Amino acid sequence: MNFGRVQGIFRNIPFNMGVPAATVLAQLCTHNGRLPQGASTSPVLSNLASTTLDKKLVQIAKKYHLTYTRYADDITFSSNKPFPHSIVEKEELENGEYKHKVGIFLERSIKSSGFNINHSKTRLQHKSQRQEVTGLVVNEGVNINRKFIRKTRAMIHDWRKDLLEAEKRFIKIRYHAKESELNASKLDGSIYKRAVYGNLSFIKMVKGEEHSPYLTLCKQVLELDNTPPDFVGKLKGIFDMYDIFICHASEDKNEVALPLYESLKQRKINAFIDCFSIGWGDSLVAKINTALQKSKYVIAIISEDSVNKSWPMKELNAVLSAEISSEQTKLLPLMVGDGEALIEKLPLLADKLFVSYDNNINEIAEKVEAHLAKE
Repeated sequence: MNFGRVQGIFRNIPFNMGVPAATVLAQLCTHNGRLPQGASTSPVLSNLASTTLDKKLVQIAKKYHLTYTRYADDITFSSNKPFPHSIVEKEELENGEYKHKVGIFLERSIKSSGFNINHSKTRLQHKSQRQEVTGLVVNEGVNINRKFIRKTRAMIHDWRKDLLEAEKRFIKIRYHAKESELNASKLDGSIYKRAVYGNLSFIKMVKGEEHSPYLTLCKQVLELDNTPPDFVGKLKGIFDMYDIFICHASEDKNEVALPLYESLKQRKINAFIDCFSIGWGDSLVAKINTALQKSKYVIAIISEDSVNKSWPMKELNAVLSAEISSEQTKLLPLMVGDGEALIEKLPLLADKLFVSYDNNINEIAEKVEAHLAKE
C-alpha cells in the first residue's frame, strides 16, 4: 500500500484529518513510500484500507455459501462443495495440465476495491491435500507445518554451534545482504535470537504453552540464553529435576501433603507441590506434566477423597503408564485410611508395597530419604 493511500485513510472517516496532519502521519507510517513489513501500524492500516474489499467479499461468500477469511493480504475462501466458475476458473496449460485462477467475477470485485491479484499464489486445495493458510495447516483444527518446527530446531542447533556465524548466514538469506555489506563488529546475536524467539512465540500462539515440541525447544533455548524473554524465561522452573512429586487431593493438602513437603525440604530433598511450584499466570498442565516427567519418584497420597477426584487419578495413571513404558519403579503409594480397602479400588496398585499414614510424617520423610540414598 503506497503513501497516497495511507494519507487518504487519515483524511477519510473515521479520522477526517486535514491534509497537513494526514501527511505527517502517513510519513510516520510509511518507509520509502510503502507500509513497512513488521511495523505495528501496518496491519491496522491494511485492515482499514481493506474495509470496502471485505464488505464485497463477505457478500460474495454469502451468495455462494462460502466461508471468507483474510489475514493481511492473504484471502481464503472455503467450502464443502465445488466452487462456481465465477470464483475459480480452470485453465489448461500447453503441456496438457491444468491450473486454477481467480474467477472473473471475484477478480473484478477485488480490482474495483483498489487491489490487484498475485495469480502465481492462487491455489485450490482439496481435503485430501494438506490445506495450508498463512503458514498454518487447517485440515483438522489449526496446526503448524512440521517443517516450521524442524526449521526452528535447526536454528537453535546453529545457535549452539556458533551464534555469530548463525546470525551472519541468517542476515544474508533473510535480507539478501552481501558479505561486504555485513559489519561483523556490530553483530551481537540479537537479530538471530529475536528470530528464534519469534518462531517460538508463533508456535505457542497456535499450539499453546503445554505443546510438547514447544516445551522441548524452549528447554534447549534456556540452556543457551540467560536472559530470555519473559514468555520463555518463566518456563525455567518447570525444567528443574525434582526428587519427589507429591500427588494429592485438595482435602489431603493441609494434613498430609504440606507437612510432608516441609519435612522433605528440611532434609534438602527437592519436592514439587502445586501451591509452591506453580505461580500466577503459569500453565497448570505444562507445569504438572513436565514436573511429573522430571521427578525421580511420585508419592501418591491415596485416600477416599483422592480416588474420587479426576485430577489426582490423572496424575496417578500418568505415572503408572510411565512405569510400564520404562520398566522402572517411580510410584510410591502413601495410604491415608484403610490401605487394603483403597487398593481394591485401584487394582493396578495391587502388586505395590505401600506405606500407611498415621501422623508419622517424619518417619515417612526418613523412608524417602533412605530410598533416594540407594540410587
